[in-house]
Amino acid sequence: MLFQRCRHWAVPGPDGHRGFGGSCFSKDINAMISVASDLNVDAKVMKAAWDKNLEVRPERDWEQLIGRAVSAKKTKQ
Repeated sequence: MLFQRCRHWAVPGPDGHRGFGGSCFSKDINAMISVASDLNVDAKVMKAAWDKNLEVRPERDWEQLIGRAVSAKKTKQ
């Protein structure tokens, strides 16, 4: 049983969608994947998490948040 304060673990989430959206984590995970690639580090787990998110969350709300630390480039698939 989850504590009442841990409502963020609910699926679907508070926005009614599965996966993660918004500007922060979407930006951060892609930045970490990019840095890992630059350093020749295998980011297999992060890439898999991002790919799964693209699969389960067709509402790519982070693409609409230009100016909130999100690039104007479209998300890679």
